[in-house]
This record gives sequence, structure tokens and C-alpha cells, in this order.
Amino acid sequence: MPTVIPQQQVLNRWDTLSDALREALVSENSSHVVWQTSESEHIAKEKIHDVARIAAYVFLGFLHPGDVGREISETLDVHPKIGE
Repeated sequence: MPTVIPQQQVLNRWDTLSDALREALVSENSSHVVWQTSESEHIAKEKIHDVARIAAYVFLGFLHPGDVGREISETLDVHPKIGE
């Protein structure tokens, strides 16, 4: 089952981040990397928002980087190999 973190919990965690990490999380460069990587893996454009949310969960410490593949596979309902 895909991980869903309540918005208030995300906002609380956001408040604890350093300015540098906040900037990295919302930077145009980070968005570009998520978008380009998703496109190169043939992820549908309407699902890229979900990939960005999963990446944010890692930045925020809600999701271990080693669990990203499984999370993408479950959330996007794609073959596990794509989630890797």
C-alpha cells in the first residue's frame, strides 16, 4: 500500500528543515531532475506528481531511500523494475 503522510505532519517536518534543505527540495533543478528521470523511465505525465511526492518524502525523512523503488512501483502501479 502506498505511503501517504498527512499534510499537517508534512508541514510540521518542513518547519524543522534547514534553509538549505528547503531550497533544495523546492528548487527548479530538483523538479527538473524528477521530471526528466520520470520521462526517461516512460512514466505518464499525470503520474510524475506522485514521483515528486515520493522524492519529497525521502527529503523529509518519511521514507528511506532504499524503499523508493517499492513505493514508486506500488503508487504508480508499474512493474517493479521501473520503480528501481
